[in-house]
Amino acid sequence: MASKLTNIFFIAFFLISTSTIAQQKSFTPKKGEITFVSETSGLSFTFQHIFKDTLIVNSQKVQGVWVHNLINTNNSDYVPLDDSTNLVWATKPTNYEYSFENNPKIVEYRNEHKIIAGYKCFKVTYEQLLDKTTITDKSITPPEIAYTIKKEFWVTEKIKTKFNPICRERTILEKYYPLEISYTDTLLPGIFTNYKLKSISLSD
Repeated sequence: MASKLTNIFFIAFFLISTSTIAQQKSFTPKKGEITFVSETSGLSFTFQHIFKDTLIVNSQKVQGVWVHNLINTNNSDYVPLDDSTNLVWATKPTNYEYSFENNPKIVEYRNEHKIIAGYKCFKVTYEQLLDKTTITDKSITPPEIAYTIKKEFWVTEKIKTKFNPICRERTILEKYYPLEISYTDTLLPGIFTNYKLKSISLSD
């Protein structure tokens, strides 16, 4: 009898969990927050977006020191915020910049899943070679030594926005929304960075 009750409990739990995930609808966040944390070479970092309709308070903390900006999603620009008053500095907005990309190799692994904060995510790998031949943007100084950036994303397709605290790859954000990222490059062998979700409460 106890065994049957246990089986019924697990089946019910599985159905409820699956139903919750399946009922998620795609949305563009207009309110709420999302926060990531990481640690590299003994340094701790926090990355946060607080959504307020078409504005995003973008915050980063390195070793206890916060830096804040206000992003305007309509204009894709930002202005700095004063750390103590949260007031906008009287400066001209700066264009929001995405990472330089030149035909990165992107591979989807839709059969590999991970549940992150209730979102059913799948794996996407990203590989980008950077050298004097691939960097055609004259505003960017090409590296003296060619190197390859490799990233592993765990992404959802339920959140629709091109603004993420830890991702500025436009090719990724146009299709997915990362909730976890692992990063390495051949220029700094042995250095591995992992960005993990700390909290999320986004809604439309």
